[in-house]
Amino acid sequence: MPSAKKTVAQRVAPAPARRQAPVSAPRSAGRGDKPRGMRSVNRVVLLGALGQDAETRYTQSGTAVTQFSVATNRSWKDGDNWKEETQWTRVVMWAQEKTAEYLTKGKKVYIEGRLSTRSYEDRDGKTVWATEVVTDQVILLSGVSDGQEQSQPRGQRDQISEDDIPF
Repeated sequence: MPSAKKTVAQRVAPAPARRQAPVSAPRSAGRGDKPRGMRSVNRVVLLGALGQDAETRYTQSGTAVTQFSVATNRSWKDGDNWKEETQWTRVVMWAQEKTAEYLTKGKKVYIEGRLSTRSYEDRDGKTVWATEVVTDQVILLSGVSDGQEQSQPRGQRDQISEDDIPF
């Protein structure tokens, strides 16, 4: 007759062996045979004030290119003193000439886009490198509290009718 007493090794049954999936190469990204590799993110978010009125120019093909600068501030405490720093960022917006009318100096804006570095030759023939944010989203944060005058486009703001004159 077998003994009713079992050792610890007999009481604990071994765990069933897990089946491991075979090791394979990364899945294709859908573009030929290229593996996905490491993912990356190029996203910029700015919350600041416009340093100047937006300027719109047109390419030879007629596409509108609007440029403006955004000031962002940061402050920190260095010992007993507070220090402040302003960073100016150049922003480029493509094919949005109607939006540019509302982008005037001092307006608070939320900008979302991607960081882009390009090069061009200046008048002296030297290569100049420029880093800027190419935006795909601009939200005006300055609103009615800044006055009705500020919420109108530049061209309409300067027009005064006889009804506007108080005398």
